[in-house]
Amino acid sequence: MVTTVGRILASEALPEGLYKQDTALDKGEVSRLFLQLAKEKPDQYIDALQRMNDIGRRVATRYGRTASLKLADFRTPESMRKLRTTIKDELHAIQNRDDLSSDQKSKLIVKELGSKYSNVSEKLFESLPEDSSLSSQVRAGSRGNKTQLQQMIFGDMFMVDPTNRTIPVPGLTGYAEGVTPMEYWLSAHSGRKGLVDVQLATADAGYYGKTMTNVAHRVVATIPDCGVGPQQGLLVEGGDDENVGALLARDIAGFKANTPITRGMLPKLAGKKILLRSALTCKAPEGICQHCAGLREKGEFPEIGEAVGVNAARSFAEPVTQAKLKAKHVGGVAEGGKHRLDTYEQIKQFGQVPTEFVGGAVLSGVDGRVGRVMDAPQGGTYVTVGPEQYHIPNGIEVAVKPGDTIEAGDILSAGVPNPAEIVQYKGLGEGRRYYLDKFSELLKKDKAASHRRNIEAFARAFVSRVRITDPEGYDGNLINDIVDYDTLASRWEPREGSSLKKTTSAHNLYLEQPYLHYTIGTRLTPKVTKALRENGIDEVVTHPSAPPFEPVVMRATDFTQHDKDWAVRLGGENLKRATLAAAQRGSSSERKSTSYFPTLVNITEN
Repeated sequence: MVTTVGRILASEALPEGLYKQDTALDKGEVSRLFLQLAKEKPDQYIDALQRMNDIGRRVATRYGRTASLKLADFRTPESMRKLRTTIKDELHAIQNRDDLSSDQKSKLIVKELGSKYSNVSEKLFESLPEDSSLSSQVRAGSRGNKTQLQQMIFGDMFMVDPTNRTIPVPGLTGYAEGVTPMEYWLSAHSGRKGLVDVQLATADAGYYGKTMTNVAHRVVATIPDCGVGPQQGLLVEGGDDENVGALLARDIAGFKANTPITRGMLPKLAGKKILLRSALTCKAPEGICQHCAGLREKGEFPEIGEAVGVNAARSFAEPVTQAKLKAKHVGGVAEGGKHRLDTYEQIKQFGQVPTEFVGGAVLSGVDGRVGRVMDAPQGGTYVTVGPEQYHIPNGIEVAVKPGDTIEAGDILSAGVPNPAEIVQYKGLGEGRRYYLDKFSELLKKDKAASHRRNIEAFARAFVSRVRITDPEGYDGNLINDIVDYDTLASRWEPREGSSLKKTTSAHNLYLEQPYLHYTIGTRLTPKVTKALRENGIDEVVTHPSAPPFEPVVMRATDFTQHDKDWAVRLGGENLKRATLAAAQRGSSSERKSTSYFPTLVNITEN
């Protein structure tokens, strides 16, 4: 086994058997080690952390001069010098073309060179010697990143101006070498942008965290057990490590329903689809029950009154906002013509669900078969599904082919589906499931991943509203009122005309009871029917008509405006409109509720 003195010291500082000396101690490995230590040996966590800190202080004191930066660390590798010459030659070739206007040359430079050389930072990192102090720091994750390394040794390459437009003049000299006057003035644009971005990002990030917390703040542990049955729950892969702490919704592999999953159970559950109790399917009329929330970090259920939703929102809002603030580390540098904060903007979009969903997939609004897929005269592609024709914009990949069977809400093109459209076509339950999966994916992409059960709690809160559609109103609400689905579902009784049907013969009927993750009012399409049958649900209570409400997804900033408690509305936006609407409907407020806002406004009792 090949090891180093540092690894030997770390191995002696950590509990026996925790660290293998053949593994590099980079940032990821250190995080993994201490996470494992916290889970398996929490009583030794503080002492081990102190010993590791002592090693760091001793090494920095004794060997600081030896480990400091050398002039050789800033030398541009020969392979990168050749690449720099190649880029300059291609740049001059475009600039000397007589058949292009100045504007066309600029666009061609950005498009061709920006795309072709978008991986300069990776190439530079690979070309640096292993003993380079700069690359060692980046590799270990202790300081800096590959883009900063590129700026220092090779050059900025393409930068963006304050309006996010890519400047068509690449910076090809590193700051360690000394940039040219032209490169200096160009970098000033991106430098100012980076400085301004930091200031704006601080406010933007804080606002994002506040709105996410407002959305989820009513998801509080309210009762011990909602009594949800074995036909409801979240279907997941049995061997997933994130199942630990969740309760089984039904018996499987010799384990009884309501058994909390432990790490030792995972091998027996691996390769199986299991149904878990989840915040998405909890039957609590308000908040969430302890059993559907599952065991938390210390192996205990959340206490009654614990703000499960607030903790869930903070678990990802903080890392997301930190990722937003990292804009200051790359300033206005562009990569391939795209700005670094694309993922953050997608995450924000998932909270505000705008009508114009940027990068959104085109969805079918009807059931049917794909007919023709043909070029559109204006560019892009036409796709026909049954009698309807949909336009896929130019440059967006078509995701279907002629003959495919499509259901309303299925995707027709590449892109990220708008959660509001998924809910509209496929129902609230499927919308919650989609939100859980896609939002988790975006957070991982932004390196802000949170435990699945945190996202479950947030998805329950965010995808939770229905609009009353019955002209005569329903359950004390008027037509067009937006109300909480879970409260409504807790009082729901199957309507007159509902009946128990074989799942195979319930096509296009509507669920009168929830099953799996599907909610009341879900239309029984072939895909829904297949999922129910595959999970042992052969009979369902249905009704031939849609319920007196339809699911909707609201913008995160609108949540408090539609709260039933007028005091909660004071914690949001559009206070005048929200307060007047509450007064018009005679809204009341309760100090003892799942919301903390009434207490904050200090309501006095008569």
